[in-house]
Amino acid sequence: MTNQERRDKVKQLRDLIYPLNQEKLMTLLRYNALKSRHQENKAANPNPVEELGWKLQKLHAQLVPLFENLRKTQVAYQVEYDGEVIRNGTLTTVFNSKTLWLATAVKIDTHQEEPDYGNEDVQLLIQEITDYIYQQEYSDFTLQHIKRLY
Repeated sequence: MTNQERRDKVKQLRDLIYPLNQEKLMTLLRYNALKSRHQENKAANPNPVEELGWKLQKLHAQLVPLFENLRKTQVAYQVEYDGEVIRNGTLTTVFNSKTLWLATAVKIDTHQEEPDYGNEDVQLLIQEITDYIYQQEYSDFTLQHIKRLY
């Protein structure tokens, strides 16, 4: 599978997963709230709790094969980086080491050798990693190492 085909398939799977996962998360939040209130008030009607439980099982059954397919399509990398955060008014650098599942496949291990930064796939991989870190964690960070796991 080419990297473009992989990216297209990952996007397609994410487009299928996102609305189901959002529905699952909202249903789970409602389920937990109702279940908690029901336990406090034994006279409450259990039917809404049971109905939400069944709905959660149905959503889970739909999501599991999609997530399995997504992980089979994606490529795992171990990414090490330092991120800057402000704690109590002081700028602090925090080391991170995470496994990220990404759409670009590149044989890379920066512990062993320097990658070809002119390679389009290496550039796309670094872009995917930086997009994740910017969106999820830090606005200022330094990549230390990247290693493809499988």
